[in-house]
Amino acid sequence: MINIFSKNLFIPILNLLANISIILPFAIYFEIYSQNGKGYYYLIPLLLIYCLRGSGVFLGPILKKTNQQLLILSIVFEILGYIISCFYITSPMFLVLGGIFLGIASSWGWPYFLSIRELPYFKIKKNDWIKSGLLLVIILLTFWISYNTKIYCFIFILLSFLYLSVLIPLSHTLNTNKNLISVTVSTSTKLFTQLFLFLLLLSLLFIERYARAIYIESSVIVALLLVSIIIFLVLRHLYKEKINTPYMIPASVRGFIMSFVLFYTPFYSLSYLGQKQIFLIYCLYLLGFEIGSIFFKIIGSYLYYICIFGLLLTLNSFSFLIGIFICSVFLGLQNNRINTIYGKIYMQDSNIFIKKYQFSSIGSFFFQFTYMLMIGFLSIYNNQEILNFFVPANGTKTLKTQENIVHFILIGISLICILKARKEDHKYD
Repeated sequence: MINIFSKNLFIPILNLLANISIILPFAIYFEIYSQNGKGYYYLIPLLLIYCLRGSGVFLGPILKKTNQQLLILSIVFEILGYIISCFYITSPMFLVLGGIFLGIASSWGWPYFLSIRELPYFKIKKNDWIKSGLLLVIILLTFWISYNTKIYCFIFILLSFLYLSVLIPLSHTLNTNKNLISVTVSTSTKLFTQLFLFLLLLSLLFIERYARAIYIESSVIVALLLVSIIIFLVLRHLYKEKINTPYMIPASVRGFIMSFVLFYTPFYSLSYLGQKQIFLIYCLYLLGFEIGSIFFKIIGSYLYYICIFGLLLTLNSFSFLIGIFICSVFLGLQNNRINTIYGKIYMQDSNIFIKKYQFSSIGSFFFQFTYMLMIGFLSIYNNQEILNFFVPANGTKTLKTQENIVHFILIGISLICILKARKEDHKYD
């Protein structure tokens, strides 16, 4: 029975879940938070998912487990997280516990899936992509129903069932194919440094996101002072890894642009669109990402020009969403470019895809702290609540001017990063 199921649906389901695991939990929790009066008890789970999603990729190497074991563990965490989250209607504390599991799982699912996807048994065929696409429609439709009925148990139950449906055949496959790669997940960074980096990133990200939603001046000041520490540690980490890891800078820039699209633009859309468009932006991201993946061979050589064009389009309200879509196409193109390069050295370093997402997370951290640095200083200098940057009711003319200044600066920094990545990319032509 397992063999029949695995041949027909196992790989398409696993492929889709791995693709959406990094953004779907955050999107669901964000909508729950938005629809419940932005209450404090709904804020903490959202913060946990965000923090663990960003820093959890540094936790995997600490556990010293094989890639397969961590992939299985991420699926178990997804199942537990969604089942526990179903009980949020009785108490939001269930979202806190569920958020811990989902946050860690969302940072592990895709990179550890990539670590086995290169193996012959896991080759994804065209029919598998079609099945994954149809399943994605079902998931999005269920999400839409949950959003409109405000009953998110529907999407929680569906996702927990889907993850459970791949857990048994995946475990069976990995146990019966002893020729699959089985190596401990480790990097050149020492255990203590990995642990310290993980805990510090988690703490700083939590402070940063907490300061966004609730104005506590001391938290803002602490976050700003500790930025220098995190930058020093990240630069040290990058310097040590650069010797042994190719394509490091483009992989980091990918995380920077992804953070711009997925975590900054939903809030900044308040200025242009008057309401949060997180569901629409995520749909544009998924569509653009897949289009970039499909047409990589045709337009892949223009990926950096495409990103520059998309970033510039976000400067105008009429082309804001189009710019986000084009930046998402770039992310799909860049993802294929990195996978092509890293796939060639996979047999020499089976942890190369894990490093890819560590660098991507570092790029995301740089974006988040750059953004926090700017709005933090603006909030303190103008003696205003930092929450004003994220609440449409507080969108005064002065505040919109400040938001536009921040946006222009972020675009400028993004363009510099893109040009640096393009220069590095030419070495691999």
